[in-house]
Amino acid sequence: MAKKMDLIMKVQGLIDKSLPGNLKKLANEVKNLRAERQKMEKAQKTLKAQKELNKEITANVAKYRKLRNELKALDEIKKRNVNLTEAEKKKYESLTKKAKALETTIKSQSKSFQKYGMELKKLKIPFDNLQSEIDQTIRKEKELIAQQKIVAKSQGFLKGAKDKVKTGIKVAAVATVGAAIGIGTSSAKEYLEFDKQMIKVKALTGATIQEYEALKKKAMEVGKTTIFTSEEAAAGMEKFALAGFKPKEIISAIPPIFDLATASGEDFIMISDMISDNMTAFKIGIDDVGHASDILANTMSRSNTNIQMLGEAFKYVSSSASNLNIDLSTTSAAIGLMGDQAIKSGQAGRDLKQAFSKIADAGVQKKLESLGVSVKDSKGEFIGLVDFVRQLEKVTGKMSGIDKQAFLKDLFGDQGSLAMNKLLTATKEVNGVMYEGADALAEFAKENENATGKAKEMAQTILDSDSGKWALVQSAISDVKLKIGKIGRASCRE
Repeated sequence: MAKKMDLIMKVQGLIDKSLPGNLKKLANEVKNLRAERQKMEKAQKTLKAQKELNKEITANVAKYRKLRNELKALDEIKKRNVNLTEAEKKKYESLTKKAKALETTIKSQSKSFQKYGMELKKLKIPFDNLQSEIDQTIRKEKELIAQQKIVAKSQGFLKGAKDKVKTGIKVAAVATVGAAIGIGTSSAKEYLEFDKQMIKVKALTGATIQEYEALKKKAMEVGKTTIFTSEEAAAGMEKFALAGFKPKEIISAIPPIFDLATASGEDFIMISDMISDNMTAFKIGIDDVGHASDILANTMSRSNTNIQMLGEAFKYVSSSASNLNIDLSTTSAAIGLMGDQAIKSGQAGRDLKQAFSKIADAGVQKKLESLGVSVKDSKGEFIGLVDFVRQLEKVTGKMSGIDKQAFLKDLFGDQGSLAMNKLLTATKEVNGVMYEGADALAEFAKENENATGKAKEMAQTILDSDSGKWALVQSAISDVKLKIGKIGRASCRE
């Protein structure tokens, strides 16, 4: 117990040192933002006053011109040596007085207008989006003030944790983590960002209170048990929400995507976006997300490509593949085989897209049929990529390299011919056997289709490593920060 108390006292000392600094830093940020806001508000008032004054000057100038025109008419009468009537004399005197008074007023107003201009010039503020800038500054100011409150509340939270240790409750670990993460400012910011992200998900899905709490709970669970943060989970949920999925579906889809992101070491949000974007094209239901993750994990592990490259390729080819009913396993295998031959990412997608578009072209189909290559089955559907490549193998088998290139270019265009040639020359080793061409595509696609559990298996390998374990610790720390931020936020509302 004595050792534990020593540790807590050291930790509390670190926190006592860091919190005032954090509070001072926040106070300075709030002060600076407030000064900036006041500066912009002053500029806004000055600009408004200048505009109003300009209207008045314009109106007075118009009056002055009217008076001068009337005086000019009377002057013309005098020039003709015609005496003015008494009424005209009185009118002339009245107009002259009014004109002089307006001259004085306009001069004074002009000086004020110039003064406003000089004041605005000194402020050096762009006025095109002034109101927007003010609103944005006010929002930032409010957020910083909220963070100030949370940091202050965190001090009390940690003191309570220390008191509990004194009474025998074992929370030394909590206090230690609190010091390690620089509690307070970062906790406040992290919770506010997470909360903002979850509100987006709620708005997009139209979630009920119960559904929203379930989504939030799942995101928090992710931050606690995976190498990803709760905020990342919330951002990933947003991608599925944008694709039209409901809360329960999103909760179901998230775990296998975390496995794939962990296995690949790539961005979870990017992967969420990629899968949600391509679910319709490849007829992936919400219950099939796990299987899709396994297919992509296997493709990545068995070819010279990665998840981001696959995603870039899908941007171009998924729609064309869908039109020909080419499934995810086969499309991924084709991209992987092209990657093995240095055609990757968006280029692989664009090349395959043109090839598939040419296959669907009636003119190309006629040419192929004249060569004995069938494109459609008895139902009028595409015979499948593997069978199609196998038929091309027979036709091109005895061609010289240059003849084969010319033949493929004539049928599939510059980009499409490159894709088809790479599928014809592809090789893939499966279970110790080396396959070529159509057989390589068939075996790789079959392996993809049967890769159940691949993403989870690869993810577990990563997590069992020292770096994986450390990533879990960091994510768990993030979870603690969120909880502290939540406590502080709730206290601020009281």
